[in-house]
Amino acid sequence: MLVGHSAGAAIAYAAVDARPDRVHRVIYVGGFPVADGDSLAPDFAAENGEVPLPDWTAFDEEELADLNEEALTRFRERAVPSPERVTRDIKRLSDTRRYGVPATVICTEFSADTLREWIEHGKRGTRVHQDPHGGVRRPPDRPLATVHPAGVSAPCVMTRSPIRVGRRAVGRRRGRQMPKDHGNCCTSRQLDTVGPPTGPAAAGSATPHPLGLLFTEPLLGCRWLAICCREPLGVVSTSERLVMGSSLSRRAFVGGSAAAGLGFVFAGSGSLAAFARPVAGGTRTATGYGPLVADPDGILALPRGFSYKLIARSGVTPTADGVHPSDPDGMGLFSGSNGGSVLVTNHENSGSQPYRVPVVDGITYDPGAIGGTSTIVVDAAGNRLDQYTSLAGTDNNCAGGITPWGTWLTCEETERRAGQGANTLNHGYVFEVDPISRAANVGKSPVPLKFLGRYSHEAVAVDPRTSQIYLTEDAASPNGLYFRWTPPSTFAPGKNALRELALSPGGGTAGRLQAMSCSLDEQHIRDLSEATDVGTRYKVKWVDAPDRDAATVSVRKQFTADQITRSRKLEGQWWADGGAFFVSSFARTTDGSVNPHDGQVWFYDPKSETVTLKTIFGINTDPDADSGNFDGPDNITVSPHGGLILAEDGEGIQHLVGVTSEGKAYPLARNEYNDSEFCGPAFSADGSILFVNIQSPGFTLAITGPWGRPSNADG
Repeated sequence: MLVGHSAGAAIAYAAVDARPDRVHRVIYVGGFPVADGDSLAPDFAAENGEVPLPDWTAFDEEELADLNEEALTRFRERAVPSPERVTRDIKRLSDTRRYGVPATVICTEFSADTLREWIEHGKRGTRVHQDPHGGVRRPPDRPLATVHPAGVSAPCVMTRSPIRVGRRAVGRRRGRQMPKDHGNCCTSRQLDTVGPPTGPAAAGSATPHPLGLLFTEPLLGCRWLAICCREPLGVVSTSERLVMGSSLSRRAFVGGSAAAGLGFVFAGSGSLAAFARPVAGGTRTATGYGPLVADPDGILALPRGFSYKLIARSGVTPTADGVHPSDPDGMGLFSGSNGGSVLVTNHENSGSQPYRVPVVDGITYDPGAIGGTSTIVVDAAGNRLDQYTSLAGTDNNCAGGITPWGTWLTCEETERRAGQGANTLNHGYVFEVDPISRAANVGKSPVPLKFLGRYSHEAVAVDPRTSQIYLTEDAASPNGLYFRWTPPSTFAPGKNALRELALSPGGGTAGRLQAMSCSLDEQHIRDLSEATDVGTRYKVKWVDAPDRDAATVSVRKQFTADQITRSRKLEGQWWADGGAFFVSSFARTTDGSVNPHDGQVWFYDPKSETVTLKTIFGINTDPDADSGNFDGPDNITVSPHGGLILAEDGEGIQHLVGVTSEGKAYPLARNEYNDSEFCGPAFSADGSILFVNIQSPGFTLAITGPWGRPSNADG
């Protein structure tokens, strides 16, 4: 069963058209379908590729009369922006079986009697006869120039005097009369099968018909109630059991709705693929760039037309300081000379890996630790030109993030202290690496940015507008936190600014480090695994960290359960679209999570201070089968060709997983060498090369091919 609220009714109807055999009933709440060839809501203003809830001044006073300030505030907090393409793109309907899908209307603005009146207007002057196959057919020689009141019954001639609906008139929009010449506001056309599978109701019988009713005023819309809709839906009769009358007020509906705005939510933009769905269903698959082709060399399967080259291999490829170190992980990509690229590569080494990051004077934090970063210089074709150590003596460098001023923040995923293993200093910090040269890092890269906290860091994302830094924590027992660091008011961003702040008096506690706390309808959300539906949106507030350096107690253990929101395996993140995309790799009830899943992608919007679930992967019950099921997303990047690229670090077969802008997943690459994870996907500045690591045995690869927007067609 599908439910569409407001303009979401049109999306629900398009879903009925796409899968009429799989929809048992459609329910319209304060909304109506749009016709084939029409767009959903082209008049709403868009901002940064999304259509937000308009300002209240856009509505008539009478439409807001029964909403107090508290209700309006709650409504706006919960409103979900709609992707611009969803509102602008032309909708195409093609399967006439949609007419036979039972439909129910919830009348939020009028009574069932009023609805019957509209249906009678729809019948007036209309000759119908019973189709031999059970449908209602208008004779093909009767083209009519008509308007179609919001999909109620067969097309009818719009009356020149608007029908009154309470305080509001059908045919008006903010006092503007609809065109008197109704023939100018729609096209003449011959009508084909337009009715339900049985005919007595269409002929005017009072017998209730299972199709139900299907017209309401948009709850938030100010469009014409009688619109130029060329999509006939059949003449039907009414039944009180199928209609909720006008006793359902706006206030009651606002209090009970799960999402507002245009009434629908998406994992991406422009598709029906991301209707809110239970986690068990997971993300649907798309074609992407086509099926993967086996690699005769047994390293990397790619779509037809794509190829790769091996840039470096741990323990084999020579560098300025020895050999390519073990366990390459997260990477930062920067533009190089002559169209080339500079890759700053983390090495997740923590004590047992065979090829440590070499100790180099001036760039080593702790000689006892074997992690750090390598900088690889490649030309425009992805050929390696140079490689050197840019940071050494750090522990378990996992992911990180690029800064707006052109540096790489590398994160230690550990809380180990001095004396543990060979470490001589405390670890669990973030360090800043300059991609320009080794010389640019001497005396600089080994300075820990202690004000960002000491905990099991995974990745960072930097807001270019405010210089606030968002940080994920990969931890368990209890699960990790999502952090935000706000710089001091005197902070001037740029190269060396973070290091200088860290070395200044009181630099270890400069700015504010805070943990995320989520709520829904003023109810605290203890763990992000509570969300199982794409589009789930939580309000966010931030709670100060008591002791960010974790002198005696881990930072995440310094909060009570009702103060913050946790998540298992918070992993990679990437700044794009005005906010931070971040990943929760998986969750199980055995680790304290509320619901199990095999991966979530969230989006934090700093303007609205909300976090929205964009993609979710259901439990992969057979990870050893390459059947379009994915699990354990880790590192993430936003593709310049549309959508996201996720590095799989799950069970069984490992993939690079693409997620289309419309929210479907597809395999971009498959590890055919072993079952080691993919790490650090990042595109060259021109989008022609995707660089990525396979952590073990330590491959760094460059992928090229016929890039373009990946297909969203079902995989």
